[in-house]
Amino acid sequence: MSKQAGRMSQGANDFLAPYAPTIGTATNVGSGRAYNNGRADVTFTADPINAATSFTVTSSPGGYTATGSSSPISVTGLQSDTAYTFTVTATNDAGTSPASAASNSITATTVPATPSAPSASSPSAGTDSVSWSAPANGGAAITNYHWESNDSKSGDTGTGTSVNVSQEQGTAQAYRVYATNANGNSDYSSYSGTVTTTFSFAPFSVFGFSPFGVFGFSPFGVFGFSPFGFSPFGFSPFGVFGFSPFGFSPAAYGVKCIDGETFIRIKPGHGVQHTDSATGKVTLQNSNGEVVAKQAKDIAIGDTVFSLNYAEIDPSTPDYEVFTWNSESLTATGATETTIVDVEESVRSQTVCFNGDESAQFTLEHPILVKKTTDGVSTYVFSMVAEIEVGDSIFKYNASTGNTEEVVVNSLDVLTGSKVVYTFSAEPADLVIAGDVVTHNK
Repeated sequence: MSKQAGRMSQGANDFLAPYAPTIGTATNVGSGRAYNNGRADVTFTADPINAATSFTVTSSPGGYTATGSSSPISVTGLQSDTAYTFTVTATNDAGTSPASAASNSITATTVPATPSAPSASSPSAGTDSVSWSAPANGGAAITNYHWESNDSKSGDTGTGTSVNVSQEQGTAQAYRVYATNANGNSDYSSYSGTVTTTFSFAPFSVFGFSPFGVFGFSPFGVFGFSPFGFSPFGFSPFGVFGFSPFGFSPAAYGVKCIDGETFIRIKPGHGVQHTDSATGKVTLQNSNGEVVAKQAKDIAIGDTVFSLNYAEIDPSTPDYEVFTWNSESLTATGATETTIVDVEESVRSQTVCFNGDESAQFTLEHPILVKKTTDGVSTYVFSMVAEIEVGDSIFKYNASTGNTEEVVVNSLDVLTGSKVVYTFSAEPADLVIAGDVVTHNK
């Protein structure tokens, strides 16, 4: 019996899977694509034998897939700035074909990655400095950065990653940024930390010159002390301008104040913060449970507070002469106590702290014990906070040694917002230790 050799053609069998499609072209589509969500459009030609009902495109690397009924098919989710090739399979009820040959290689591009939050500082009066790191570019060069502040200022920097922003002195704001390339804009970064724009503590800088220049000399050099304790000319030199360049009257002694949450030292020694569960009052207490400091808002008439003695400071000196006192030496002679005889409460919109220490806040007019050095000669004075400059030294109580230490002022930071502040009068000693800073009581 003869035997017929051969095989049935695939095209004659309705129950066979399709042949592999013929690959066409892969094309990157980057416009408007979010970072790490790239897209490629892949074309192919289906084999007509054993017709397919669907086709699946698969990327290499990554194995990202997309399925459709005809060419082209778009594959999404591709990682930015990454090279890919693609293959296609065909499927019908009988099964799935082998994969096609690989496509040409494309690089997936998108918008840039979201920048990290900028850094913001205020290196000089009226200026904020904002900088950030360049994010991943999404496979296309970054052409511009756009910044904005939460007080509605904004601008572009081109390819630069920093900007100096003119801001109102003493205001607080934060900044964010986005990046742009040929495909579009990234998302905004998170905001930077809040920065308070440096306040100019040189009171005459608003004029660009000293108003005393009209007299041909500096009254400070003649009298050896601040002229604010009296008027050396028989009138206020600020009157010629029609306003006070400080924004307040420096002779208005009744407004020298300490922030209500700044601790006033009651006793020497270390203290740990303690909140009374019944009253909510916050104190510093030592290991024996004794209160060593109260917040200014809780100081009352009749309270005895911790004070210091210096040989050169006469406790009987009238309060109005606080700004006229000066000495070329300062000799500590021990601790003492003084009694609060008057407390005045007011509300202010600005306070100042030194070297970023917000636990000790004062109004611009409050007198602080300061060492100023000019041409190598040091002088000890009581200065309004507004007259203190970077490089001056203030005096801080050290609980470990029981002594005061000179601390160089590296920054003066203006804090804005409504604050309840307090003015104290004390007898017989005039010094109050507020936030462990040696201050005058008025």
